[in-house]
Amino acid sequence: MTEKKSRILYVKRYLEEYSDELHPAVVSDIVGYLSNEGITAHGRTVELDIEQLIESGVDVVCNRGRKKEYFIGDRHFETPELKLLIDAAQASKFLTVKRSRALIDKLLSLTNKHQAKILKSGGRPVKKFYRKTVKSRHQRRCKCKGGIYHVS
Repeated sequence: MTEKKSRILYVKRYLEEYSDELHPAVVSDIVGYLSNEGITAHGRTVELDIEQLIESGVDVVCNRGRKKEYFIGDRHFETPELKLLIDAAQASKFLTVKRSRALIDKLLSLTNKHQAKILKSGGRPVKKFYRKTVKSRHQRRCKCKGGIYHVS
């Protein structure tokens, strides 16, 4: 039972650290990560663990296609919010360079590895795009989370 609980936590950690909307995880990636951590699991076991995470309230999104792809849908901070906080830490006059870097590293730990790499390099964060099937020209514009508009 203890291995099952730790396996679910490792699955959650993998999804938080390595997946997002642009980089969804497939079951084989998660199984490989678990085997590197010394935990044996099969594809169906990982799918059941993800179902338990969803039942417990974790916002795991599943893209159903030829392969099921998973990612964490809702994070504590969105990428633009983290960019704002990082910029504020860098521009702060009352923080030393060492303290500023430590704070930025803490902020980067709140997102996945892909977005952290973009934010650390000072690049613009990747905007969220939602896939929608639209029929008319009037329906092409939809207001998405955070005031970001996407035209499909």
